[in-house]
Amino acid sequence: NLKSYLTSNSDTTHVGLVINFDNTGNINRKKKYGRNSMMLNDFIHTSNGFIIVGKHETIDSTSINYNLIYFKIDSIGNVLWNFSINEEGTLNVIEKQDTNYLIGGSFFLGVTEDALLIAIDSLGSIIWTKKYGSIGTGSDKLTSLIVRPNKLILGNGYHSFTVTDDLGNTPILHNVSN
Repeated sequence: NLKSYLTSNSDTTHVGLVINFDNTGNINRKKKYGRNSMMLNDFIHTSNGFIIVGKHETIDSTSINYNLIYFKIDSIGNVLWNFSINEEGTLNVIEKQDTNYLIGGSFFLGVTEDALLIAIDSLGSIIWTKKYGSIGTGSDKLTSLIVRPNKLILGNGYHSFTVTDDLGNTPILHNVSN
């Protein structure tokens, strides 16, 4: 019996949702994670469950706290371990590299974002973290990863920026003609 898991950005109560379907699309079970605002963006199957990545926002009467999150569940949805990184942004994608895992996403620096790549071991401990991009040059996001057998890591995403005139006014529309 083929089983597959799907993560959803959020349900109506803004918590993370994991759904287990059978091979004909019927729901076997579903489980909610987090409170307030949690978005689950990607997952990967492991030998004894799944690792899930996303972001979580907690809101209280005086502030909003942002965290990048990743956690592992067993085959029936019980949390085995969970970690958060106190950064505003999102974790978008996870891939396996040998016995470790690579997580890609982005984090905010003021009004722009920079790309983020994190390596974790099978227990969720961070091995290394790399950040890509420069303050003031626009937003950089890492949205997908492929790990090749020769250990080459391929990632893609996008870079966005705002064009301004010499006085800092935006946007500028250019007419280009031959």
